[in-house]
Amino acid sequence: MGAGGGDIEPFLAMAGVRVSACGPERAIVTQPATAELENHVAVRHASALNAAGYAAARALAGAAVAASGSDAELRLRHSEIAYKAMGLGELATVAEPADEGWEAAIEQLRGGEVVALRCVVITRNEQGQVVAELSVEWAAAPRG
Repeated sequence: MGAGGGDIEPFLAMAGVRVSACGPERAIVTQPATAELENHVAVRHASALNAAGYAAARALAGAAVAASGSDAELRLRHSEIAYKAMGLGELATVAEPADEGWEAAIEQLRGGEVVALRCVVITRNEQGQVVAELSVEWAAAPRG
C-alpha cells in the first residue's frame, strides 16, 4: 500500500474500483456500470460490491496511518457486508472511521501499540439509494 492508502491492487482494478478521494477522515471509490461486473440477473455481482467496500476501507485506513507519520502494517481483522438494494449504474462507496473517530487509536499507534481501526462503509447508486453497508476492522501494527 502506498503512503496515501490509495494504491489499488490488481484484482480491485479488474473489479473497476477507482479511488476518487482519499484522506484520513474519508475515502471514496467509484465503480462503473459494466457488463463484466454483473451477475446472471444483470445487477452488480456481490463480490464486486464487496471489493469496492474493501478498497474504500483500505484506502481510508492507509491514509490515516500515513497521515500519522507511523510506519505501520495494516491487516484485515473483520469484514461484514449487508446488501440493501440491487447495484445498478455507477456506484460510489464511502468509508469513514466508525465510532467517534480514530484520534485515540492513532496516538496509541504512535506510542508503539497495535490498534483497531473500525470503518463504516456505505455504497450508494446514482440516485443516492444505499446498495450495501459494510463494517470493517483493521489491525494497525507498528513495523519492526
